[in-house]
Amino acid sequence: MKRTETDHVDVESPVRPSTVLGSVSRYDLVLGVIPLLWLTAAAAWVATALPLHLFIAAAGVVSSIVVVDALYVHPPTREHHEGHQNRRSTRGEFGD
Repeated sequence: MKRTETDHVDVESPVRPSTVLGSVSRYDLVLGVIPLLWLTAAAAWVATALPLHLFIAAAGVVSSIVVVDALYVHPPTREHHEGHQNRRSTRGEFGD
């Protein structure tokens, strides 16, 4: 079968790593860090001979610090929320 000019079209992906990383907020990172802390605690428990309750306590304390930081030290503000809404699509709320 003979290839034609239209068989291969260079289409640029609308999702670039720079746009994905640029849209990650501090609170997205918090939601990602918490499960990673617990997975790290589980992996450390498997890799060492220390008791499980030490790793559970450590993961709980660090997770609590992350949550307190996200809610009280650097709380979400209305300006941040409104700025995030402005970055969304220019279409209506329901995709009109």
